[in-house]
Amino acid sequence: MYFKSLKDCLSLEKENERYLQHNNDVTDVNYLTYLSKLFSYLPKDLQGPVLDFGCGPTKGVEALVKKEKLNIEVHSYDPIYFPEGISKHFKYNKIYASECFEHFLNPAKTIGFISDLQDSDGVLAIRTELYSLSKGPLEKWWYFKDPAHTCFYTEDTIRWLAERFNYQIKTLDSPYIVLEKKCI
Repeated sequence: MYFKSLKDCLSLEKENERYLQHNNDVTDVNYLTYLSKLFSYLPKDLQGPVLDFGCGPTKGVEALVKKEKLNIEVHSYDPIYFPEGISKHFKYNKIYASECFEHFLNPAKTIGFISDLQDSDGVLAIRTELYSLSKGPLEKWWYFKDPAHTCFYTEDTIRWLAERFNYQIKTLDSPYIVLEKKCI
């Protein structure tokens, strides 16, 4: 795992400004198609509610589910935009986390929080680009150059996180990662 220096990390205000540069329009077919790629990695027999962790300023997965006329309840959470979107006393079977893992200032703490929100047999679908030396120097990698990105994962990091938080890796095909909780 690689980290930017804390001095290079954006404040919440600056990170918010960066988010607002994205085109996360829930009426945009391209945006919903983008979201549906990770959503398709969740089990087909989906039962709700699904937690959209780190949804950003829009509730894109909610819009996707509505557009597709799926009978699934979605809870949307983002620490900036929708901090009230989850209940710490509720266990989610399916958690969708697209393009948020690279924003964690304390990945172990945040992933532990996510893990604690999950049922013992839950599925965590993640979209984040994984770094490898074949991509060239980290500081020249396009994903590293995004000023809102603070940490970067490798396949080895994902394997370590899976072991640490009691997940089994189902898919490890950057940028798509699917982890399933091991029943205890």
